Amino acid sequence: MSLKSGSKIGIHADTASSYGILGGFIQRGDSTYILTNGHIVNWSVGTQVYCYDTGTPVLIGEVERTTTCPGDVEEGLDAAAVLIQNPEKWNIDCTFSPYEFQLKGVKKPTDGMKLLLQGAKSGYIDDASVRDDDGRTVIEGHDKEKIHVEHAVIIGFKRGGKDADTGDSGSLLVSKDDHYAVALFNAHASDGKTEGVACDLTRVLTCLSKDNPGVPFTLKTN
Repeated sequence: MSLKSGSKIGIHADTASSYGILGGFIQRGDSTYILTNGHIVNWSVGTQVYCYDTGTPVLIGEVERTTTCPGDVEEGLDAAAVLIQNPEKWNIDCTFSPYEFQLKGVKKPTDGMKLLLQGAKSGYIDDASVRDDDGRTVIEGHDKEKIHVEHAVIIGFKRGGKDADTGDSGSLLVSKDDHYAVALFNAHASDGKTEGVACDLTRVLTCLSKDNPGVPFTLKTN
């Protein structure tokens, strides 16, 4: 069975009614992980995560590292690393679906950068861009509470074009011109603006690695 960017994932073994996205793959030492949002796994280490692409939930592995809520989320960080159990049983496809190119690595997002996004709900979006690479916004938490966020990557969508939707959380945002992974989509602004909110991927990897900075998480590209 294949695992690839854009796959539907979640924490329910009996239903796929609530899901997020497998953004991409990261590695640490000899281990391979999937990268997604912390809120998809309830910010809980040890939570089992399933793939829903076949219609029947299939266990991928367990959450090993996650950011915290509200603490890290208020700092623009909403991410989790899920250790893949028995990776030899999976076809781990590191190409960026559906564009089928290899990612070149990770770099910081910058204002005006054109972006590609692959969501399970919205499909591919190729006309998004970075409106603010270090912004402030307000998002809605699980219990409908307002969370004030600093250092957010604010994403703009072309008027009249497709917008990311509920179920697209965890999607990797990739620079359109040179194919670097730059951010992880995690929310919409709750202030009535048609903007997306994402996490700077360089900051995400640093945060997830802080338990052992000498062995950091890195993006897996092949």
